[in-house]
Amino acid sequence: EGPLAGVVVSDGVECTVTDADGIYQLASKKENGYVFVSIPSGYEPDRKGVFPDHYRSLIGGAAPENHSFKFKKADQTNYRLIFMGDMHVANRSINNDLAQFKAVSNDINNYAKSLSGKVYGITLGDIVFDTPDLWSNMKEAMANRNLTIFQTIGNHDHLKTETSDDNAAANFETQFGPRNYSFNRGDVHIVSMDNVLYEGKKKYKGGITDRQLEWLRQDLSHVDKDKLVIFCAHIPFRGGTSVTDESHENYDGVLDLLAEFSEAHIMIGHTHYQQKYIHKRNGKTIFEHVHGAACGAWWTANLCADGTPNGYGVYEISGNTIANQYYNCLLYTSPSPRD
Repeated sequence: EGPLAGVVVSDGVECTVTDADGIYQLASKKENGYVFVSIPSGYEPDRKGVFPDHYRSLIGGAAPENHSFKFKKADQTNYRLIFMGDMHVANRSINNDLAQFKAVSNDINNYAKSLSGKVYGITLGDIVFDTPDLWSNMKEAMANRNLTIFQTIGNHDHLKTETSDDNAAANFETQFGPRNYSFNRGDVHIVSMDNVLYEGKKKYKGGITDRQLEWLRQDLSHVDKDKLVIFCAHIPFRGGTSVTDESHENYDGVLDLLAEFSEAHIMIGHTHYQQKYIHKRNGKTIFEHVHGAACGAWWTANLCADGTPNGYGVYEISGNTIANQYYNCLLYTSPSPRD
């Protein structure tokens, strides 16, 4: 297709853009170990299974590195986004969690296959439950699907045996790449961030660091203000946006940035129940959508914590707005998770 100009490339700290020849330069300290591209509107990346091929691991050291990306043109005027809340797969003896997720995954795949337009999937964290040995099983369960699936990290995706936030998240990054990244679909800019401040031994709080907030500011500085921005994370913002609330660090800063755009939505998991929350910020309304668990409430099988059946959120995108939204339930006619 030829080189693409104006494509944002980042190492998770700094952002730069490609020139007229599709060339970029980034003075990186390589501290995050990767470089990624904010997939441009109107293009699809190569895929690794169902996962976007949007990042490259860095060799490290002081020597310059050369990393490139490939895209193909695609119509992204109207499409659907599917959001999956906590999968929480632990494979406990009380229930076969992996089989339960496969039932959800099959349902999503069949639904995507029944549609004529594009469909993209986004997980909202807690893909596994402190069980790194199940990562490969989960990737296999998502493989060979009719949609590209982007990932968000949750608190249980941090290894509980580690004492630092970066080390705890390293296993997730080995499987899926960066935990703070963005991509574009049509007139929509989508950001996925790690808002779990992990302190070790299962202790954590919600929020993002000052460095993450600066990366988000740089990322959004390349987005037109008339775009729809969707911010994906794991722990809810609602009820904790005060500057003095240490358990929600920098949420006020995130809301300030989101309020600069024509429409903004926050997509969240974590609670295992459904909830809508409205933030009023700088004269703008920002909607927060808390999603139930794709695999139910803490291994009780077929129901989320609020009594809704297992399922996933569907959002119909038209131009720069969410035209419709609904929840697809796995009804009793769906494959039993215990089969």
